[in-house]
Amino acid sequence: MVLVGTGPLENEVELEVASLGLEGKVYVEGQVGDASLPDYYSACDLFISLSTVEGFGLVFLEAMSAGKPVVAFASASIPEVVGDCGILVEPGKLDEIEAAALRLLSDPGLRADLGRRGKERAALFTWKRTASAVIEAIESRVSRGR
Repeated sequence: MVLVGTGPLENEVELEVASLGLEGKVYVEGQVGDASLPDYYSACDLFISLSTVEGFGLVFLEAMSAGKPVVAFASASIPEVVGDCGILVEPGKLDEIEAAALRLLSDPGLRADLGRRGKERAALFTWKRTASAVIEAIESRVSRGR
């Protein structure tokens, strides 16, 4: 398991990995540069995030673009980005996160299906589509006289 990123529990996670003797099985990478992220996405079997607050959820889109299934909490913007291309569970339900991860790891067909669908969905989120939607919203507002 490779953990990428930082957060308030980073030190506790590192201590827990050591106390359980999981060095060499669980790697805590911390913050990595943007240039390295494609390598991490490419190497993983699935993407798990325990985030409950996302402005947009770019990390989910990045994982989906790499064809990786997502396991995450169904909160904030996450369901809007992931759609039905991953397994979303109620926030705080770590046992359900674990069950979803184990399900995906034991079912290569489901993993491949969600990865394929995620890649297709990620292709819908382009800067061109975003710009067009913003322009359309502005034009609509202007035509209504604000």
